[in-house]
Amino acid sequence: MKRLSLSLILALSLQPALQAETLQELSHSPIEKVTAYQGQGIVSREAKTTLKAPGDYRLRISDIPLNIVGDSLHVKALGSNNITIHTVQLMPLPPGQENSETQKLRVQLKDLENKLAKLENTHQLNQRSQQWLNSYWSQVSNKSTAYPQPAEWQKTLDFLSLNQGRILESETQVNAQKQVLQIKLAEVQKKLAEQTSRMQNKTQAAVVYFTAKTAGEINFQLSYLIAGIHWTPSYDARLDEKAGKLSLTYYGDLVQQTGESWNDVELSLSTSAPQLNAAVPLLEPWVITDRMPALEQNRQMLNGPASQFRDEAPMEAETSSSEEDLDGSGYAESEVQTQGLSVIFAIPQKVSIESSPHARRVAIATRSFKFEPEYQVVPKLSRRVYMRARFRNTGDLPLLAGQIRNYVDLDYTGTSQIPLVRPNEEASLNFGIDENIRVQRREGTDQNSLIGLMRDTRRREMSYEIEVSNYKSKPVKVMVWDHLPLIRHDQIRLQVLNIQPKAQEQTKNNLLRWELELKPQEKQIIKVSYAVEHPTSLEVYSNFTNEIQSPRRKNMQRQQYEKF
Repeated sequence: MKRLSLSLILALSLQPALQAETLQELSHSPIEKVTAYQGQGIVSREAKTTLKAPGDYRLRISDIPLNIVGDSLHVKALGSNNITIHTVQLMPLPPGQENSETQKLRVQLKDLENKLAKLENTHQLNQRSQQWLNSYWSQVSNKSTAYPQPAEWQKTLDFLSLNQGRILESETQVNAQKQVLQIKLAEVQKKLAEQTSRMQNKTQAAVVYFTAKTAGEINFQLSYLIAGIHWTPSYDARLDEKAGKLSLTYYGDLVQQTGESWNDVELSLSTSAPQLNAAVPLLEPWVITDRMPALEQNRQMLNGPASQFRDEAPMEAETSSSEEDLDGSGYAESEVQTQGLSVIFAIPQKVSIESSPHARRVAIATRSFKFEPEYQVVPKLSRRVYMRARFRNTGDLPLLAGQIRNYVDLDYTGTSQIPLVRPNEEASLNFGIDENIRVQRREGTDQNSLIGLMRDTRRREMSYEIEVSNYKSKPVKVMVWDHLPLIRHDQIRLQVLNIQPKAQEQTKNNLLRWELELKPQEKQIIKVSYAVEHPTSLEVYSNFTNEIQSPRRKNMQRQQYEKF
């Protein structure tokens, strides 16, 4: 048997070390893309580095937030077929290691402190110079010569004036520069305190194990799901009555509190929620028996049939892995589902959003629609005529439920809410009060009498009229709402005496609706009269009266009844 030489043994022992991965460090990987959902989002960041030679590598990226959703981290190589990724792991950072943003703030803080120290030195020198000048003047002015020569005095005064001016000018500059630097110092200290508080023990490292076939620059994209991202839709609705056009501008009001700032990122807003572990729940057998089985027998019984039931299940679980979601499959186009709405809005411009509780508004799109104006009034509660715009969503985007800021021409008229409106569905938006349509409601007769052979029935006749006037330069259709008493006792009777013109609708709750078509400068009057009868022995109560209701009465009407 041949003995191995010492050199061969050493070479074999060193072979694994020669094949170990080369460690590459990267302290900063900028965020490039964000897809925002409700309560969370997918963040994609790029990690670039340069390889000196082909081989096996470990790339440690040390600015990954700690609060990412577990097992959602995914990595892929961009623009290169010469990289083979083996795995990616999350690892804690070495103790005391800071991210690049914190380090940059500390450098700025040190630089400002040095500049302030130099200014303080200048200030001290100016003070000493001033003390020397004061001492020199004291010595000169206390000379024993009774009558100094004018030339000597002038020379002394010129010397003092020149140096005193230099000191004052220097102090003015020092004070001005100090104020500027102290403001900058306070800002940097505040940012550093926020950054330290935010990032302390909140970052970790992502280690990518890969093999490179060639040297050169490589680019990885790391994507993960993270909480703290929320957005809501909102709109600006602008009504152009002359052109008959309704313009809606879509916005997304986004709040991100992930702990890190987004600078010039590509942003998308999605209405769906990523399901990283979606799976069909397993149904256990439903057992009915004449006795309570032993625990172990029960387990065996459930395990056996359950596995058989799973094998025979006709439906397979449609799982959606984190890697497939984060690669972008399913996110490229909007999808409208029958039981929900899944849409992605890609913001056309890059945005920068700091981590804070304050919302950032980003524009999505603008669409225009034709509309039909609707005017509604409830004269018993208010004489104001409210304008609504009915339109059909003929655009390619759904209108998600959210707040709308309403404008008529250039006038802001308030806010309202809009429900979900899918493409080709109709909806109405409120645009406030139109002062060019005026309404008056006047109470008419209110007579009480006793009727019947025994005069034991009380009859109360009442009436009112509503006058609607159109002062606009175009025809309008006004919807007028009022009501008749709703009887809820078998001994109380309602008799309608007159309704002119006839209401287009009378609901089961005796709400009346008229649709009046008025030409410019036209006036129409609605007249209503009715009678209520009940036995005199019966006390009758009502939550309304025939008069126009005051604001206090409107607030009381649902809680308090009064004697009729």
